[in-house]
Amino acid sequence: MTSIADRASAAHRYAERLARHLPAPACTAADIARTTVRLAVLLGIDPEHVRPAWPWQRAARTTRPYPLTLHVTDCAEGAEYVFRYRDPLYPDESFLLLGLCPLCAGPVPCADIRDLAELGTYLARAPLPLPEDGRPPADYPDEFDADPGHGPACPFREPA
Repeated sequence: MTSIADRASAAHRYAERLARHLPAPACTAADIARTTVRLAVLLGIDPEHVRPAWPWQRAARTTRPYPLTLHVTDCAEGAEYVFRYRDPLYPDESFLLLGLCPLCAGPVPCADIRDLAELGTYLARAPLPLPEDGRPPADYPDEFDADPGHGPACPFREPA
């Protein structure tokens, strides 16, 4: 078994390496790398299995191209998870797990994830059906409603 010190050193080296290779200003790249490692630690996986994805072309025009999207590969099952993080500058925010909208099947935030147990709770009972009144379940994050990932005809899509 690997020691805590060895794992911490490996996470630090990975974050530094990732930050050097991201096409973004140094402070932005460091925030993204730290957030990538934070999600890997939360999930108990190697940071190599978390890939940041955001509009790289915006990096030249702004230092805050967020929210950040992170793709995670579960090597044990081959599953792919997608998370969104509002702003890596703030390390105390939860990750938003993207899932499919029950009406339009668009990729939208379906769960606030702060720890592995919250992810387990979501996976054990997801997807939650919409209540009869057509509003999102109370457990859905506020970001579910009006997210741009909803399809054009979805009643949850933000009005243009």
